[in-house]
Amino acid sequence: MTRINYAFADLQNGKIVEGFAHDAENFAALNALKHANPSLTVLVSIGGWTWSGNFSDMSLTRQRRKIFIESAVQFIEKYELDGLDIDWEYPGMSGDNHRFRPEDKQNYTLLLKELRTRFNHEEENFIVTS
Repeated sequence: MTRINYAFADLQNGKIVEGFAHDAENFAALNALKHANPSLTVLVSIGGWTWSGNFSDMSLTRQRRKIFIESAVQFIEKYELDGLDIDWEYPGMSGDNHRFRPEDKQNYTLLLKELRTRFNHEEENFIVTS
């Protein structure tokens, strides 16, 4: 195994937050696996079918995207993760009855571009998947 995507973190008030009460313990256990397998990467997935309802609002403006990106960097550093998986279901569509806008596709592209730029400026090169 080379990669674990931990599901799911949530998005509240434009920031990434823990999805479950025991996330900190779970992240620590997953990171401990790196001692036996140094090439293992651990990413946190955010969104999914249930928790994609706030993506359209978060990605709407550059300032909102910046708030999210800063929170993502802090979250990854706090839990010593290797990156982030964005699981927005679905840009420009309602998914699980989520808010959506016609411009979601463009805003999603901008979000990923701005996130990649920020991650490239970090000491460790975080992984971004979608």
